[in-house]
Amino acid sequence: MPLAPPTTDDGAAIRSPFGQRPGYLSSMLFDFDRAGEDAWLAGVSYRLDAINLPDWSLVLTHVEGNDSRVALTGASLNDQKETDLTVDWKPKAGTFSGCWLRLRYAAGKEGDNDLSQWRITFNYEVKRGGDRQ
Repeated sequence: MPLAPPTTDDGAAIRSPFGQRPGYLSSMLFDFDRAGEDAWLAGVSYRLDAINLPDWSLVLTHVEGNDSRVALTGASLNDQKETDLTVDWKPKAGTFSGCWLRLRYAAGKEGDNDLSQWRITFNYEVKRGGDRQ
């Protein structure tokens, strides 16, 4: 079970002008890297082999951030929290071998606002003619 407790300095949020932020707490709904923000994340992942579902796995995470503020004015921002569930199906054999189905759900709260989101992703291999192994 991972535990990630980062803190962002009061002066500004983390900047990333050339790519992805250098942090651990980027979830589906929120990035927990605002100025002054103290955040923590706990999660668990599990492969379902033990219940005879070897192609299935899941990841459940919960993250909370508080004490963030607007860097320029020092005004407080709403606390945030988010819980994400990811379910993956990656068949190793059979008709769907080479495919990957991912179902994701996020439930979050920012101040008094409740947010949720579903995502479905389906990846598949395409073999080109003439490729050599």
